[in-house]
Amino acid sequence: MAEEIEKKLSTSPAFPHFVSLLRHLLLIPRNEKTDEIWKLFVLILQQISLQTSMKEYESSMDPGFDEIPIKFSMDSVISKLKTHLEFEKIEKEMEKMQKELNFERKKNLELENRISDLLQETDGFSITSFLRSSETSSNPSDPCPSSPQPSTSGIPECRPPIQMPPPPPPPSIKDLKSFGGFSTIPKKSYYPKPPNSMKALNWKVLPQTKIKGTIFEKAEDEKMLKLIDLEKVAEQFASGKDHSDAASTSGTLRRRGQDCHSISILESRRAQNCTIMLSKLKLSHREIRQAVLTMDEQSKIPKDMIEQMLKYIPTSDELVQIEEIVECLKSPTVLALADRYFYEIGKIPRFEQRLRCLNAIRSFQERTEIINAYANGKSFYYF
Repeated sequence: MAEEIEKKLSTSPAFPHFVSLLRHLLLIPRNEKTDEIWKLFVLILQQISLQTSMKEYESSMDPGFDEIPIKFSMDSVISKLKTHLEFEKIEKEMEKMQKELNFERKKNLELENRISDLLQETDGFSITSFLRSSETSSNPSDPCPSSPQPSTSGIPECRPPIQMPPPPPPPSIKDLKSFGGFSTIPKKSYYPKPPNSMKALNWKVLPQTKIKGTIFEKAEDEKMLKLIDLEKVAEQFASGKDHSDAASTSGTLRRRGQDCHSISILESRRAQNCTIMLSKLKLSHREIRQAVLTMDEQSKIPKDMIEQMLKYIPTSDELVQIEEIVECLKSPTVLALADRYFYEIGKIPRFEQRLRCLNAIRSFQERTEIINAYANGKSFYYF
């Protein structure tokens, strides 16, 4: 470039001025504070070169155009430089905030996946186990069960110095009838504790003294509890976030985010983009699997996300490597988030074909309307 400029200006009176300009530029120190000065030089040269080139073009069309002097506004150049610097500053801040946002999204996904893995471990501990444990620990004939005595073989017996008086005899049948058929000992509750918090209902519990003469007098709680699907009741009447957690327990695939010990075989850029896509999708692996297998009857996956999912189809080599890791470590929870997603969708038969069919179904109505409008002469849209 320097040689071309020298050839162009070596026989011109402007050459000494060009050399002087270069010498002045060499005097500018090299540091970060002088970046704005170089940007100012670029803007000044842009205006001068643009006006000069336009002047040569216009002079060929109109000879009188040479008489018009070059207009140069230093205020305009400084204003453009200031705007450019502000734009660069805002752009850097935006990139920084975008990185922080992606980090927080990834961190949020990791926490959700850890919670899902913990909930998966408690799937076998259903409400029926609560009922059985309550029945075995609570016996109506023994209101105060005694704890099992440890073995005292080899230890001499120790008699207490004072014997306690015997308990009073139980009340007779007449005494029970005088109290309305109820004993003085309160009736124990056999209701199991729900696994999550339930919605608050605006009613008052009927005390035992007011049950006589109602339909609850002859009700047997133990038999009724065996007939009721307590798991479904707990799921239907769960409150707030617990409801989503319960639904996640029974109907979602447990995921685990990438942590310091997670393993990833994917290329870093591909894994990062896939993780961002999953954070925008906001569905678990089980929900994605169910939506694809049922052709998304409930429309959980948006149309634009289906197009994004088509960009992240695992290859056969990736699936083989992921399967080897899971088989070696005996658990898919060690995989990173994107690798875990590939592992789960790799189990769906003909996943790519199903996803493409789902994309065609979602865009069918839109394409039909475009074709009808084109056929009726309402639009000149070309495919």
